[in-house]
Amino acid sequence: MTQKLFFILIIILIIPCLAYSQQEEISFNFGNINFSLTPKVMEDGSITDILFDVIYNNKLSGEYRFRNTMISYNEEFPDYFDSLNAVNEKTYELFILPAGYRFKNRNITFWAGGGIYYEYNKLNEKGFFDYPELEDFDYARLNSFTNDFSMHVLGPLIDIKFYITINFIDICLQGGIVPFFFLNAQENFNINPLFDSKIVHSQDTWGSPYFYLSLDTILFKYFNLNFHYNFSRINYDKIDYDYDLNNNYEIIYLFPETTVIGHSFNIEASALLPLGKDILFQIGYGFNFNTLIINNTEIKNNKQYLILGTRKSSRKFL
Repeated sequence: MTQKLFFILIIILIIPCLAYSQQEEISFNFGNINFSLTPKVMEDGSITDILFDVIYNNKLSGEYRFRNTMISYNEEFPDYFDSLNAVNEKTYELFILPAGYRFKNRNITFWAGGGIYYEYNKLNEKGFFDYPELEDFDYARLNSFTNDFSMHVLGPLIDIKFYITINFIDICLQGGIVPFFFLNAQENFNINPLFDSKIVHSQDTWGSPYFYLSLDTILFKYFNLNFHYNFSRINYDKIDYDYDLNNNYEIIYLFPETTVIGHSFNIEASALLPLGKDILFQIGYGFNFNTLIINNTEIKNNKQYLILGTRKSSRKFL
């Protein structure tokens, strides 16, 4: 149902562009396109950002962004005698802004657009743990487990940008917000032999908000310095379990609400090497300061990464 709604919204958002194209006084030029392809290589995965800026005419333009994040790592649980958890997580994000208005005044260009934000997250966990205290309840102390979690997020997106050109400095200040969103989550969880069968739980709910800020600067045409900040807040039910002390320590299944607040701040520095007319090769270094607050428990996971990319930047866009 969520995927059908997603495609319906895309069609609705494209209709204004098609309507503009039918007006005789407006001439669309899809040849004036800026794009960037920016893979970021980390120790435990990768992030790939793809951006398209499409200039329809001197007032109307659109922006389309896609981000693919892939994370894979192994971890141990400190509260268990012996454990291992293999984590594989994939996240796909779409920022669809098919229609935005541009206004230019000398060296400053203002852009504002609206559209939709869509995210698909898929988490797979598999491993084992040795918990001696389970024997006190007549359960096996050594167990294996699997956890399959998927989530769809869909909401309206508002985006604003300021372009400033001063001699040898190009600056782009951008901010966007998803004020509210629809969330669909499904989870399949099993611990063997502790659980008799796999526990399946799904939910449909609403959440708020998600927003981002970025400062993108180009110095002397060949040096790029970026700052990015992201904030998100999501509430969803998480599968958990406990023991019924009044009924021979039988396992009872719980679905407590989990609040996840995310803060992410990135600093990136890159060299821009010309490959042709308006085509640049990008190589650089980035560092991510990432903090997750899960039910008032703070988890920090900072990491560095290598930037390798290609971009086309046309000054006509400004």
